[in-house]
Amino acid sequence: MSNASSRSFFNVIGVLCTAFLLTGCGSDTSESKGVQKHLTEIQELDARRSATLAEIQKMPLPQLFAKSDEDSSKLIEPYNSVAYREITRNRKDSAEQLRQYLTQQKTASYIPLLALRKIDEKAYAQIKPETKVAVLIGLLANSKSYNTWGLPHLYWEDAAEAVIELGKAAAPGLKKLLDDKTPAPVWGTEEVFEYEAYKYRRCDYALALLMAIEGEPVKDLPKSPEDRDALIANHLSES
Repeated sequence: MSNASSRSFFNVIGVLCTAFLLTGCGSDTSESKGVQKHLTEIQELDARRSATLAEIQKMPLPQLFAKSDEDSSKLIEPYNSVAYREITRNRKDSAEQLRQYLTQQKTASYIPLLALRKIDEKAYAQIKPETKVAVLIGLLANSKSYNTWGLPHLYWEDAAEAVIELGKAAAPGLKKLLDDKTPAPVWGTEEVFEYEAYKYRRCDYALALLMAIEGEPVKDLPKSPEDRDALIANHLSES
């Protein structure tokens, strides 16, 4: 199923080669001109991406942390954040500085928080549980697409695992979302297929996370929203 490598940006080299073969096989037709235009757009995109990566790699830590906040404000998935990737791949020795940065913020952001969890469990453990709850439940309440969370019946992403680790501390915030039937779409071919089968809503993610915290088998989550509503009603009656 999905993993970080399959979610990464498409292989530009492969696309370039395909476009080259297509343009080399025909005459100066409107079709070949269209392919050439697409090739140019891909090259420009790749150049911008490379320039952004080079800029990120040179960033001092305060600026890099601020960039991770900026990516959080745009609701970018951690694995699609260049700041997150730079911190977790090349700046692992920055854990203490990142911890201090998070504790000094009036409102912490999820990308630097999840980056700290990734690079140093001990430093992450020093972040107050209430801070983690506020950041992660806030993210769940405001997500537009849910690839950051995974698919409850198949796999969890880091954000969901971080909520589950919080245990009962996360329960009150999750229960507040049990009546929120905002659609919870995902992107990606396989992911969309699963979403269409389940028609997930925000309340379903809250339900599944509560079930995981309570040790219930999330993989047995009913496919029917009506059946999930019955489970939600049970959780609300126990509140």
